[in-house]
This record gives sequence, C-alpha cells and structure tokens, in this order.
Amino acid sequence: MAEQNPWFDDAPSPTNSTKGKNPWFDDEEEEKSASDINPWFDDDQETTPITRYPEDTEERLPSGDPRDEGFFPILGRTIDELQASGWAGLRVLGEATGSERLIEVGDEGVRFNERQVAKYGRPMQVEDFEDIGDLVPFIKQGIAQILPSVAISMPTAIAGGRAGATLGAFAGAPGAAVGAVLGGALGAFLPSFILSTGEVDREMKARAGEDFEDPGAAFTGGALVGALDVASVAFGLKPLMPVILKKASIKDITDKLISEGVEKSVAQAAVAQALKASLFEGTTEATQEGIEDLMAESATGKASEEGQLQSALLNAFSLGAIGGVSMGAVSGYIT
Repeated sequence: MAEQNPWFDDAPSPTNSTKGKNPWFDDEEEEKSASDINPWFDDDQETTPITRYPEDTEERLPSGDPRDEGFFPILGRTIDELQASGWAGLRVLGEATGSERLIEVGDEGVRFNERQVAKYGRPMQVEDFEDIGDLVPFIKQGIAQILPSVAISMPTAIAGGRAGATLGAFAGAPGAAVGAVLGGALGAFLPSFILSTGEVDREMKARAGEDFEDPGAAFTGGALVGALDVASVAFGLKPLMPVILKKASIKDITDKLISEGVEKSVAQAAVAQALKASLFEGTTEATQEGIEDLMAESATGKASEEGQLQSALLNAFSLGAIGGVSMGAVSGYIT
C-alpha cells in the first residue's frame, strides 16, 4: 500500500502512534500541550482564550504620532471622554446621596468609556508644532474636540430659552425676554455642570486614588465651570435671540444673509466678531481648566505634575480660540 499511497505504510505500528497513518503528526507531537498546538490557549486554562492580537492588528493601532490622527478618531475619543465625565457626574451624585447603586453604575460607565478612550491616539497639542504644516491637522482635530460639547450645550440652551420665553410671555414682552434669558442660561448650565462635576471627580481620583471622594469639591468646581459656560453660550447665542423670542425665523435671518451677500462690511464684521469670540472663548476655556485643576488640588492636596497645568491652560485656550472663531464668524454675519 505504501507504493500506491504514500500516506500509508504496509506495516502500521501496533501502538497508538499516528506517525504511520498520517505524516502530519509524529509520536512526539502527541505529548504536546494545547498551548503548543494552538497559541490562543495556555496549559492552565486550555478552554479559555487568552489575549492575543492578529499580526495585522498593529496596522489598526495608533501610530503614536498625533499628527496621524484624523478627524473622526479624535471625535470618537472626545465623545467617549464626555461620556466618561457624565458617568462620573452620576457617581458624584451617588457619593453625595449615599446611593451605592449610583456609584456602582457610574463606576462601570467611567471604566467602560476610559477603556474606549485608550484605543485612540491622543490629539495634537501646541507643544507638538514643528512647522506651519502642523496647523491644518491641529485645527481639524480641534474642531473634532469642540463639536461634541457644542452639540450638547447649544440645543439645550436654545430649548431652555424657548421654554422660558413661552412661560414668560404670560407677563408680556418683558416677561418673555427675561424668561428666554433665564431658560437659556439654565439649559446651558445643566449639561455643563454635570460633565464638569464629573471631570473634577475624575481628576481627583487620578491624583488621590479611586477610593477618594469629595462630592462637595466636585459640585463646586462643576458649578463654577458651568457658570462660565453659560456666559460663553450667551455670547454665541446673542444673534439668535430674535429666533428664541420668536420675533424672527431662521429663514428670515438666512434671507438677510443672502441679500447682504459677502459685502465688505459684512466680512469685516464677521472677522472682527470672530477675533473677539476667539479671545473670549479661549480665555473662558483656560479659566475653566484652571478651576478644575485648583479644585482637584485643594481637595486632594496633590498638585499636578510640573508643567502639566501650564500645558493644559495653553491647549485649552487654543481649543477655545478655534471654537470662538467659528462661533464668532457666524455671529458677525448675523448681526
């Protein structure tokens, strides 16, 4: 049979050896463990997969150079960061009320989103600049970091303003104006307060350990940051007040822009307002970053690493400036 079929021999071994029956195995291989045959298993727990990465996984991992990070990866990272802060805000509420369930849910949410964040590369910072070519990816990534916050605060501020105007309308035009202001302020404050409270809490735990709790410091920091956000959003919503008060529609404002076109005066107004908004928003963001750092340090007694605060303030100002330019340009055109 060996001459007819090379896979078999004429005198198979009387033992249990598979060598003569199948050349893919030899006697020695029968003694090998599962970890030798399949690298996904180990000897101690042969039925449980252990962590391995396919060879091509390296291509999907961050390169390590923040310049290589695109718009959508940074957008995804920012969304996960905001979600983690939101869960941390819920955790602080649990710490304040003694609710173990809220603490547990908040912890799980923070851990999940922080694992998601770890999958992304970090965004560019001002310190990464080497030449003018770095400006485009920096701005692109900056917009990706700003959009999620705007997407949260602007709709709630507009909705709050409209609700307040509707309720205040019972007191006439002055009541509607006051209601719009108060409603818009509350709408802008609440999401910022929750997220900022969570950010302070995460920073405190990063410095003093996961068991550290100081809901009072977290709430105070969140309230201060939220108040600054109210001022910032109010600055951006100023040209939309007629819409909130229902004195004009989006179409009316759009028609106005179309009729004016891009006349020199309109362009100048947009540029001027963009510069003012850039300075205002950049200062606001840097101040908020400073407040969060101050609250974390005063609560834990642990200062940030040398140079870390300065870097955080500089980059917060830069991001705020990018957001302020966009918001201010629109405001300049409308007004």
